Amino acid sequence: MRQVAFIAALLASSLACERTAPDELFAPSEIGLTLAYENPSLPQSRRIQERMQVRISTVQQEGGKLMVTKTFTTLEGQMDALFAYENGGVSLMRDPKTTALVVLPPRFPKVLAWEEHGRRYRVEGRAAMPDSGLRLPDTMNRVGVWVLSETMDGKGARRRSFFLPRLGEIETQEFQEGKWLTVNRLFSYGFEDLPFNKKR
Repeated sequence: MRQVAFIAALLASSLACERTAPDELFAPSEIGLTLAYENPSLPQSRRIQERMQVRISTVQQEGGKLMVTKTFTTLEGQMDALFAYENGGVSLMRDPKTTALVVLPPRFPKVLAWEEHGRRYRVEGRAAMPDSGLRLPDTMNRVGVWVLSETMDGKGARRRSFFLPRLGEIETQEFQEGKWLTVNRLFSYGFEDLPFNKKR
């Protein structure tokens, strides 16, 4: 249960639409793909200390689902988490048969609104990838989807996350003091483990 809560917290820190192609999945699924995230609102030293690496460790087809194991690594430790991809949806699994958290609903982003774990989610629409200096292959789609989320009671943090096909979350912002502040951002992408002290 603690593992589920830990990964759910990482995901939370970290989230009329055009027609989506059948193979357009807003999540990573290539074995060995490594994504590195940081909070650019923190001072440089703390930003490096709190970086998080996400690596695709295993991918298996089970029925109509793609079961993906992601390895989350920070300076405090490492943890594996199982995700199920099905019909454009992404779910964190408690075990291979039990869903713990719906990250993106089936048929995303055609499904424009949903509720999960005390928060409301709404697709705001498509947009070009935010300018963050992240280098991606020329063949990769840079048009993604913004998703806005807020607590059901309206008292918690308002967040919006940007998702790209094949990579998933690229950036998450929180509404603070009347403006959007980036609190989680993908800063590196590749197929090898990335040292946390690596400079851009």
